[in-house]
Amino acid sequence: MIFETNISDYYKVVQSSDECCYKYILGKLQEAKEIYIMAFGKSQRNIQLMDSLKSLKGKITVISDIDTIKGENIKRINKINSSFNLDKNSKIIMTERAAFIGAEEGSFSTGFLTIDSDVVDELRDNLFTEKEDIYKGYEFTKIEIIFMNYYSKINRIIEDIISGAFKEDEKGNGFYNSNDAHIKSDDIKWIHKTIDEFNITLANIKEVELKKALEDTFDKENISALKEICISDGNMMKLANLSLDDMEKRREFSIKAEKEITELYDKLSIFNEELYGVVEQMIDIKTRQ
Repeated sequence: MIFETNISDYYKVVQSSDECCYKYILGKLQEAKEIYIMAFGKSQRNIQLMDSLKSLKGKITVISDIDTIKGENIKRINKINSSFNLDKNSKIIMTERAAFIGAEEGSFSTGFLTIDSDVVDELRDNLFTEKEDIYKGYEFTKIEIIFMNYYSKINRIIEDIISGAFKEDEKGNGFYNSNDAHIKSDDIKWIHKTIDEFNITLANIKEVELKKALEDTFDKENISALKEICISDGNMMKLANLSLDDMEKRREFSIKAEKEITELYDKLSIFNEELYGVVEQMIDIKTRQ
């Protein structure tokens, strides 16, 4: 099932744990004159996506590590422009009129669908062109894209934490799985990396009013505490590094790591709600202009 939340006539948030949540964009590829795709990893969906490009007539630009991509109308770019803090966990599928900006792992996908021409133009001109990593564009839209990217990837990690460390009773109430909680060390490291990037992004914003508004929105103490949980070499990280076969140790550290994991989940959820709120406000400001 795909869950959708409309933010405005130009944006919606999409999420699914069992379906492809960017079907809308895929349905537009056949008629598109320009197609832009950034996708990494040889997942079944990515392979199917790349295979489908062969039948398309539009001009296609691809950023990917999938070595089977072929086609006379396909241009390949091997370097990710760092302006938007994108990485190999990000996923972008775009035409000249619409874009999906999000993240995907396994069967879970989440992100934003937008027909905002500002966003499409910023990504096309600064990501899907071969040039130096020097950003040339509108800072407001750049920050909007960065925060959409952060929100999507943190949403994926929250889903990982829920499915790995929590269970549901017969009434649908969630509770911590003290017998065999799972958490990924890569997710913990990525949260730490994202917080550092987020702080640098805020510090480097040139528009004074935008910078102050964002600094006033985010709970600095919560973000700092979230980082401390991620850099701590405590029971949570020890659990994350345990073999899946070591059931006795897993149960021991599942119990010991409960406080850290539940705090990580709570604080990460607060941070993500703030990111969503900021994106929503930025979209509202653009809509009213």
